[in-house]
Amino acid sequence: MVSIRIYPERIELVAHDAVVASHVRCFERNQIATTGSTTSR
Repeated sequence: MVSIRIYPERIELVAHDAVVASHVRCFERNQIATTGSTTSR
């Protein structure tokens, strides 16, 4: 089973109870999520 877990600071993709991807969320317009921070386009 595959699911998406949504948290205030990140989104996780989970398959068979194991996190297979985790991404930082961006709340501002025109930003790109990078490791540990966000940058403007």
